[in-house]
Amino acid sequence: MAGPGVTVLGGMTIGGGSVIGAGAAVTRDVPLYSIAVGTLLRILLRRN
Repeated sequence: MAGPGVTVLGGMTIGGGSVIGAGAAVTRDVPLYSIAVGTLLRILLRRN
């Protein structure tokens, strides 16, 4: 699930079950079941 205004750069992968915060820029791969936020994409935690 991605919030509004999310930018995903080419070649980046968002794992299933992940949540991307509004306005984030996905600049690297996001692992499965993670919560990620920010313009430099910070992984906050991994959900089980």
